[in-house]
Amino acid sequence: MSILVDRCFKRSELVQELFAEMAEESPLDNGDAQFARDLAELCGECLDLIELCKHAWTGLRGGLEKVRNTQAAGRTFQSALRKSHHVVNGVIELCETSDKKGLRVSDHSRLAAKIPDLIEVIASAQRDWPFFRMDRMEEARTAFRQGDFRSAEDLLHDAQDNRSGANHP
Repeated sequence: MSILVDRCFKRSELVQELFAEMAEESPLDNGDAQFARDLAELCGECLDLIELCKHAWTGLRGGLEKVRNTQAAGRTFQSALRKSHHVVNGVIELCETSDKKGLRVSDHSRLAAKIPDLIEVIASAQRDWPFFRMDRMEEARTAFRQGDFRSAEDLLHDAQDNRSGANHP
């Protein structure tokens, strides 16, 4: 597995745990300034998490991270992205509730501005990471079993013909 994927997954779990604790205590009815400060810290954690997700995806996509088990890395990274998105949205909601109660949370607007970055990583990973599309892999296996494939020799022959400019049937 990739250390970046592991870090991303573990950080998403940590932030999810911190968020769950904050959501449980939610003393916004009392106008608790300490709660607003803690929520600001959680915003900072979310900002760091988004940057880590972007960094991990850049490393995976660019081949900077060597992944031995691509299936496991794909599942783990996809899980980290789902958790991250869920938690960031929840923290934004807590911040909005806090703002309505008169407690301004620093980094709320910065976090809200970074959500499109996280959404882009999620969309890019779903679009570009081939192991997120298990349905395509199964379709290819089915086609292969039914004889819908070309031999390596045929592919090599076609490539050589295309390079030489020949147009053989």
